[in-house]
Amino acid sequence: MLSTHFDMKDLGETFYVLGIKILHDRANGVLKLSQRTYIEKILKRFNMHNCSSTRAPIVKGDKFSKAQCPQNDDEREETRTIPYSSLVGSLMYAQVCTCLDLAFVVGMLGRYLSNPGNQHWKATKKVLSVKQTLKTSSTMKAEYVTCYKACCHVIWMRNFISALGVVDSISRPLKLFCDNSAVVVFSKNTRSTSRSKHIDVKFYFVKEKVIEFLIDIEHMSTKGA
Repeated sequence: MLSTHFDMKDLGETFYVLGIKILHDRANGVLKLSQRTYIEKILKRFNMHNCSSTRAPIVKGDKFSKAQCPQNDDEREETRTIPYSSLVGSLMYAQVCTCLDLAFVVGMLGRYLSNPGNQHWKATKKVLSVKQTLKTSSTMKAEYVTCYKACCHVIWMRNFISALGVVDSISRPLKLFCDNSAVVVFSKNTRSTSRSKHIDVKFYFVKEKVIEFLIDIEHMSTKGA
């Protein structure tokens, strides 16, 4: 115990650390991290709390280069007051802690901190708009979108652990728990339904990983939690 070596005061369980909310669910052996409050503050700071949401931070065809940077004093003066570095730094902290899906695009935009152009600024605001709550037409769709994001994190973690070589292989699918029964059923059902016809194709990534036995989605009730 550290208290045997240092003067310490036990303040109980930690619920917030550097803008990260920590949720404990010892009964089910689950520890969750959330930066929702931090993201909401960023949106308000850059006056984007009422902006329309975007489904992906970067899509096929998006290109960034030095040619988009200001080329003369007039162009540099035009972008001088843009808080580009501040926004990229804010996104970088979210990406490092909980938003791993932003790693690639934030890394790309970080290359132009010293001389950002208008296209870089627009792309950065687009990344921030991704953090807005996705507007969905049903509870099942909203929950499924959330499940998709969690699935991306799980697959990233699986690949990361494999790359470290700490285990020879991961033979069993990693479990992903969801409190929406419809989402669990839909993720394991290969047929299309009326409920799912408006779900974006990219979210079918979850079904693919279930079929490939890389993840297993199970229902976990949160009633009374």
